[in-house]
Amino acid sequence: MKIDEYVRGQIKDIVAWEAEEPWLVTKVINRVTAPLAWGIKKVIPKVAIEGIVISADWVASLTTREKWVLGEAGVDSFAAVRELPLQKLDAMADSVHNWAITTATAEGGIAGAAGLPGMVLDIPAVIGQAFRLIRQVGLCYGYETKTDEDFSFCLEVLSLAGAASMKEKTGSLATLKSMETTLKKVGWKAMEKVAKKNPATREAFLLALKKVAEQLGFQLTKKKALQAVPIIGAAVGATSNLAFIRSVGWAARRAYQRRLLEEHGLTIVDGRLEER
Repeated sequence: MKIDEYVRGQIKDIVAWEAEEPWLVTKVINRVTAPLAWGIKKVIPKVAIEGIVISADWVASLTTREKWVLGEAGVDSFAAVRELPLQKLDAMADSVHNWAITTATAEGGIAGAAGLPGMVLDIPAVIGQAFRLIRQVGLCYGYETKTDEDFSFCLEVLSLAGAASMKEKTGSLATLKSMETTLKKVGWKAMEKVAKKNPATREAFLLALKKVAEQLGFQLTKKKALQAVPIIGAAVGATSNLAFIRSVGWAARRAYQRRLLEEHGLTIVDGRLEER
């Protein structure tokens, strides 16, 4: 990858984003809805969220647009996508991200207008939109989601997007960076072979699933609690979906940017670029 002014600018943006506090709108919604969250969370327990996560990713796997990405990139394989200029890949990811924000905001407004029943339906819908967005952004940078390791990476991106504090965000970033280092050394194909022989890989995946399900069950119900209130439900549904999908998109974009840079021998250490 050519290290030009654009790439250096994106590296600065990655470092700035990693140091950025969770979005203010998310914090405000969390505070306002805290008194309502406990009761509404009982409507959708953690075990149900785990099932929703699995189902949502399966649906997302059927609706991602591989051909669109390859067509926009003008290449015939995702390995070739990873060799394209970062600016071109960012432009594709930006298009995908903006479309996801628009559709999720509209869906949240419609669901919010329906009150509590709409909220119960909206949660699995927005989780599905989040997984589809992560998968589609991954494709924009040349990475498909095929194995448990791929899914674990998506789960950690989702965890990063759902962080409600800098402590949670820093923890998810550390996990993602560790995964990127491992993947750089071994490679996805080799990891897939190892996974078939090593039960620990599956165990790690299940632990990641439980972690994200618990986080989503808590955060989404807090953000969407006021959807149960008449009149303001539509506005809350639209705003909470916008905030969530916006966060998911940026988490995915920054995570896959870093992974691509790592693959090209460029590592960000303490805010500085190190070339190998």
